[in-house]
Amino acid sequence: MLPSERLELAIYQAIKRVPGQRFDTSLPMLSQITGETDHGALAERLKDLEDDGQILLSKYSGGQIWPRGDSPDRTFFNAGSFFIEIAPRGRKYFEELEQRAEQEARKTAASPAEPLIFVSCGQSTPAERKLGQEIAKLVEKETGYRAYFAENQNTLEGVTENILKRLHTAVGFIAIMHPRGNVSNPNSASGPATGLFMRWGLMDRVFMGTPSTPRAVSSP
Repeated sequence: MLPSERLELAIYQAIKRVPGQRFDTSLPMLSQITGETDHGALAERLKDLEDDGQILLSKYSGGQIWPRGDSPDRTFFNAGSFFIEIAPRGRKYFEELEQRAEQEARKTAASPAEPLIFVSCGQSTPAERKLGQEIAKLVEKETGYRAYFAENQNTLEGVTENILKRLHTAVGFIAIMHPRGNVSNPNSASGPATGLFMRWGLMDRVFMGTPSTPRAVSSP
């Protein structure tokens, strides 16, 4: 839909919410309801809708209601309130706008999200952070997918919103596991320790049931 059509639909929905045949309003009120801050644009849409036979504009003056006719904008739109009515031929036009808006909303909801590759890398040093950033850039350059480099998060909300949700929707997971010294186990040989976050990320991929296959890449 064109921006002008969206504004016309917003005007219609404002009229429809108020019981009665005539909608008593003003440009400041319409601006608040529709979100259109340009009063000139609102007046332009109203005049075009009336010229096309979609609405009727009138004003109460001298004890009776007068049609807009050739009234100057400054006296009709900018001096007090006025009435808007849906013209007989206008209802079909507005219902078609509503239908198109609903179709666009359904189409947007059904569209698959842009594929995301989750990049997890140690950030203990500037070099490690730079490595993660460079890998993210390389992913976007070579695959065309969007890369998300998991920056440090210091709050539970940050982890939930910026880490877990992206892990759940990612189509791929790249973990750069930096050596963190050696760990020993009484039941097995000692080996290099790696970042806890990488292991947590890999476990989350399994726990959330996302079908992509994670691959771990060890740094030198």
